[in-house]
Amino acid sequence: MKRATQRMLWTQVHSTTTGEQMFNKLRKMAVVAVTAGALVLTGGIAQADNGKAPDSVIDASKKGNIHLVKYDDEGKAGSPANGIKLDSSPRQKTIQGIEFSLSQVTKFPISSKFGTFSGKPIDITDVAQLTALAKLSASDVTQDMLTPSKTPENATPGANGSFKTGNKGEIDWKDLKLGVYILRETNSTVGEVTYKAAPDSLIFLPTTNPENQTEWLVDTDGNYGIWIYPKNSKDENTKFVDDAKSNVGDTITYTIEASIPATKVLDLKDQKDGLETNLNEFAFFDHLDEKLELTTNSRVFLSTAISKEKALSSFKSNTTSLVQDSDYKVTIKGQKLFVAFDVPGLNKLGKAKAADNQNELKAYLIFQPTVKKSGIIPNKAIVFKNNGSGKGDITKNPTTPPSEPGKGAKTKTVVSAWGKIEIVKKDDTGKPLPDAVFQVYGVTEDGIDYKTPVKVGNTNKWTTAKDTGKVVIDGLHANNLEDSEAKDATYKKYALVEIEAPAGFELNPKPIFFTIDASNVQKITTESTWKLDEEGKVIPESETTKTTVEESASSITDNIQTLFRTVDVINIKSKPKLPLTGGAGITIFGLLGAAIIGGGIFAAKRNSKKA
Repeated sequence: MKRATQRMLWTQVHSTTTGEQMFNKLRKMAVVAVTAGALVLTGGIAQADNGKAPDSVIDASKKGNIHLVKYDDEGKAGSPANGIKLDSSPRQKTIQGIEFSLSQVTKFPISSKFGTFSGKPIDITDVAQLTALAKLSASDVTQDMLTPSKTPENATPGANGSFKTGNKGEIDWKDLKLGVYILRETNSTVGEVTYKAAPDSLIFLPTTNPENQTEWLVDTDGNYGIWIYPKNSKDENTKFVDDAKSNVGDTITYTIEASIPATKVLDLKDQKDGLETNLNEFAFFDHLDEKLELTTNSRVFLSTAISKEKALSSFKSNTTSLVQDSDYKVTIKGQKLFVAFDVPGLNKLGKAKAADNQNELKAYLIFQPTVKKSGIIPNKAIVFKNNGSGKGDITKNPTTPPSEPGKGAKTKTVVSAWGKIEIVKKDDTGKPLPDAVFQVYGVTEDGIDYKTPVKVGNTNKWTTAKDTGKVVIDGLHANNLEDSEAKDATYKKYALVEIEAPAGFELNPKPIFFTIDASNVQKITTESTWKLDEEGKVIPESETTKTTVEESASSITDNIQTLFRTVDVINIKSKPKLPLTGGAGITIFGLLGAAIIGGGIFAAKRNSKKA
């Protein structure tokens, strides 16, 4: 009985839950231990030391080793690791450069759920602590409870005491004290690729061999050892904007593309809270710039597809298997948009991903805000997926945006820009002229597009004011930035055309060309130029950037291309087409006119007679 009790007293917790299975086993073991009178593993009971102890008896002279290998899961959810060293298969790909930290948990958290052990040092050889330890979860662990582990092998230093996996995806922590450890994945980005981080894990050293319940796991060094295989799929989240030829008053289209974590369909006994797969959370959060407007009448579309093009095609035809208010909830509060999968949608998404043999299926959120004001508009979104705690925080209330948006995965920043031009209408003496009417046309590589005048809001005609002779055309799309790319837009420049002159003045005979350009496009389209505030809103990082974004018309010269332009349009007074001076001149022209008229009448009569 004593040997069985000792063999079962150790176990491993490899999730962020409280470990119900471990708790049930430990509770049974505690009852057996009390019944047998085995109150402690060492001491308290006299034992003869004759020969080698059974394998179930812990050898206090041994140390513990933790061996980690990081794999790319290739979009498939692998089997849970059980601590035994596994043989790698040709399809498995290790990942170099993922950062982990390992620390020993030295004391219980201060919490009533740990009873009399709250705040006390952890002694895993103490049978009386077993029930309390069964309640310990990774989410309970705080920094003051930890002692950092020693420097591992086969790894390079990372940030803040973490270490990066080596060229075979490995990190080996050796000669550790026996006890409870917490493993954390601290940085999951390698180059331009970000992987879905593994949840924090509690590891107990030593751990019972799951294939031989009479012994502890031992590695090739002869020490107590355990092998950890955190398999993770790529966590790719990006954002696109379609703003070509859209002006203020028009809608633009944002598309958020999010990879779906590797999923598997759960056995019925493992299903909780109605979730049929291990996908327990999926949501999108976006805090829009004040220059945009999103209302309950704005279109918000959610679907799955194997490409952005397929998703946009579904958006245009309004075909999707996901049903709003059933599979997912849409919440719009001011500038905040929150779209979260509920349980039925999570089941659809998880099953579809599990059946995705090509690992191409992604989730897409597409929505169309209205542009309300000129300026530079940056935007990035935040995606929440599988928090690993056993229950998704989002699905508990899919209409409530998260209190800490920064904990989600951020997309790249996309940038759009709109500007304005001020027209000052004058005569040749500088006097302001009212009632001049203008239109704007786009200029492509083929020339001026006269088919359709540019429309801003509800108008495509602008009239100069009575007192100032001015009019502002506010809300024209930038000519050097389109769909968040620094390039010539559909309209490379604009042509200003006067279609009606003030009374008594000549029309301006030629189009006036101008550009609406965003300064420092390369800088503002770089993700690092922007950061998020506590609500997830995109804000400039520096006053220098802010000044560039909000450049005022007063700083403009003819040599600066900017979002805000001013152009003077000079008109001259109407000129007579015929001499109107008195004297002989008018007599001659009068007689000449009469002769022409008379000749016409004579010719008409002669033709009439002939007929």
